[in-house]
Amino acid sequence: MNIVIDSNILFSILIKPDGKTSTLFESLKSSHIFYLSDASFKEINKHQNKLIKVSKLSVDNFEKLKITLISQLTIIPSTFITKEAIIDAYHFVSGIDIDDLPFVAASIFIDGYLWSGDKVLYRGLINRGVKKIFNSTTILMLVD
Repeated sequence: MNIVIDSNILFSILIKPDGKTSTLFESLKSSHIFYLSDASFKEINKHQNKLIKVSKLSVDNFEKLKITLISQLTIIPSTFITKEAIIDAYHFVSGIDIDDLPFVAASIFIDGYLWSGDKVLYRGLINRGVKKIFNSTTILMLVD
């Protein structure tokens, strides 16, 4: 299964490398392909100092963890995503959170699922009929 992770999931793994989200990712990465929108790089850069502080990792250890994690993901450049996927994503996220458009568009583009840690986005997309979305509770269904 193809799964796009949003920035919230990425941040959870970076903040707590031995936490629940990291454990889920580790248990699923051998049987599923994980993707990341390139929009996440902007988010990481914007919040990096806070992420380092909250994680209590040294800058070097944080950078090593970030590189290791990103190397396990397939990056989806925003320039690759079709206009149709962007329009569909816009209709889904409009009125919920337009900042989540890149992640929803990426999941539509690859015809995959979105794994989001954003409760408002998750509930909003479910209410709009989106079936291909997980949160950290529902993704447990994939664990053998």
